[in-house]
Amino acid sequence: FSRVAPRGALSTTRGGIGILGGTFDPPHVGHVTAAVQCLEQLELAEVLLFVAGDPWQKTSAGAVTAAHHRVAMTQHAAHGLRGVSVDDREVLRAGPSFTIDTVDQLVRDTGRRPILLLGADAAAGVRTWHRAEELVASVDVAIVGRTTGSVATTDSLLETTTVVEVAMPRMDVSSADIRSRLAVGRRVDGMVPAAVIDYIEMHGLYRDPECP
Repeated sequence: FSRVAPRGALSTTRGGIGILGGTFDPPHVGHVTAAVQCLEQLELAEVLLFVAGDPWQKTSAGAVTAAHHRVAMTQHAAHGLRGVSVDDREVLRAGPSFTIDTVDQLVRDTGRRPILLLGADAAAGVRTWHRAEELVASVDVAIVGRTTGSVATTDSLLETTTVVEVAMPRMDVSSADIRSRLAVGRRVDGMVPAAVIDYIEMHGLYRDPECP
């Protein structure tokens, strides 16, 4: 792997476009922190948050909140963050949301090679993604939050591209845990941006109707 120190931006990433995809069901402070840390440490021009319209690896396991709600929540989470914006092209595109299709379209639109921003779990499972080898050949990769020098949780397929590590504070927060808390009426202050909490409450998202 090609690595740099956390604040040593690669020449291939400096001024580039970072893409952070996800279901964002709901978006939380970990997503926001990852976007900002990548923007700063890699000296990116911008980070695009791609909301998956049909996250096929998750919809097969259960229901996912309607895409228009997830886009709106992500826009609220990104509001006011300079250099971070939401891209809804995966929602507008029919069929399953494949990252390779998004990357191909982004390259056509911008003429630039994007930097794919991945958490450690996602980096470990890249090989299961649609047209994974083509995807990895089309991007550079930033792995967010992995312990420097640890390769045990990284798919060997990433050895074929440039990989950089981005440090960020350890945050034990997940969308699944947040949904579980909201389902029974527990508070998620500090785990979810306030504007997102307001949106969730306004639209009655995630609350289990069986709970008092």
